[in-house]
Parts: sequence; structure tokens; C-alpha cells
Amino acid sequence: SFNNKKCLGFFKAKTEIGFTMKKYACIFNFALLLFLFQQAFATVQTSDYLIYEGDTLKMRSFPLESYLEAHPNPIYETLFESVNTACWRGYVAYWTIYNDSLFLSDIWGESLDDRSVDKSLIFTDVNEKQEVFASWVSDDLLTVFGERLFLNTAFDLYSYERVFSVRSGKVIAINDYDNTKTSTPMVNMEPLVRNYIQYNINYSNLANVPEQETVLT
Repeated sequence: SFNNKKCLGFFKAKTEIGFTMKKYACIFNFALLLFLFQQAFATVQTSDYLIYEGDTLKMRSFPLESYLEAHPNPIYETLFESVNTACWRGYVAYWTIYNDSLFLSDIWGESLDDRSVDKSLIFTDVNEKQEVFASWVSDDLLTVFGERLFLNTAFDLYSYERVFSVRSGKVIAINDYDNTKTSTPMVNMEPLVRNYIQYNINYSNLANVPEQETVLT
């Protein structure tokens, strides 16, 4: 009947509007997520530093983070409060390799006016100035040196990269890469790129990302 057709047409139009609203809601949420994700990468992060055979290398890995995550302590919020978007982790750590062993030599707290952090507040079995054997580190640590070839807001590329393969604090391999002779720099390869992204995301910027919205019709 006419009325039935009219009702069917009304519900069909309403359903189409509902699907359209859902589509635009998904697009909006995706665009918002991309925007927030971009903001998390808005600034190239300040490096940690590794001293090896008299050279001081910029690090693109942050091995202290895994220890802090495994040993949570409320004092970290005071010691490592971030006051600069270029250093969301709130500190700069200095590392040294002695006899194929990795040591944490010093930590400078950003919120402490770049003063040295008392390591005994983090590691209960050491004193303030004692270097700490990094037994918790089992990772490939990326360092860079030489001329900076590329820079944008989220990423920079140097002419040389050196990767230290560390297992339980012991250096088992060292590999050098020359980015002046290749179109595929080591930093763009797995798993280092995954670690680089993970340690450079400021998750506090993503805390309020809304869940996918459902539009009821």
C-alpha cells in the first residue's frame, strides 16, 4: 500500500543517513587519531649519550626506560618530570662501555635544572655516584654520528649509524652502517624502528583519544 511504501522509504532514508553519520564519525576519529599521533612526534627527542672508546655517540635508544617500566616508583614523577617537549622522558642518561659491558654512568634530570640524579633513589644497591651495570638491557642500541643528512619535526638522519647488540648488559656485537652509500638507513629497518617509535611516543598526548563512536539511528 501507499502507506507501507512511504514507511519503507522513510526507514531506508533514515538507515542511509545513519550509515553516512557512522562513516563520517569513523573518518573524524581516524583524523583525530592521526593528528594526536603527529603531535606525539612533533619534536625530535633529546638523545641519551654513549661513550665508547673515547667517542661520545648520540643514542636513538633509551635503555633506562625498560628498567623504569619494570620497577615503577612514584618518585620518578618528581625526578623525571618533563618540562620540555624535546625530552618527554624528563632526563638524559649517559652510558659507558667498559670491557664489552654496558654501564649507566649518570642521569641528568630535566626538572632538577639538569643536575645529576642520585642513582641510589632508583637502584637500591648502589650509591649516588656509582656506575650501574645495565644487566636489564637486552636490546639492539642504535647510535648515530657524523653529518646530519636529514631533519624534520619527528626524525633526523645522520651519515653513520652504529648498532650495539647488548644481551643482559654484555655487548655481543657491533655493526656500523654508512648512510652516505645506501638508500636504506638502518634506522628504517626492523626492529629498531619499532623501538624508536615506541620510546618517542608521548603517551600522555594520546590519553584522551576517544573510543570509536557509534551513531544510533
